[in-house]
Amino acid sequence: MGQSLLDQVSGQGFPTDSIKMFSNLPSSVCIVLSGPADRAFVSCYSTTDAFTTRDLREQVENSVSRDTMLRVT
Repeated sequence: MGQSLLDQVSGQGFPTDSIKMFSNLPSSVCIVLSGPADRAFVSCYSTTDAFTTRDLREQVENSVSRDTMLRVT
């Protein structure tokens, strides 16, 4: 699923060189089960749990220039 999204985004001309891929893990995903009175979420946090501050630090060191704005939300 992650590779498919990356292919779609890059195919539309958006830069993807700063996106980190975890090729040995399944894509993180959240499925919403919604009913008339309530809802539930089923989540797989595989890549979310694998991403660390070290990954962010490496990305900043490797690809962010003085002219680039980095926004983390």
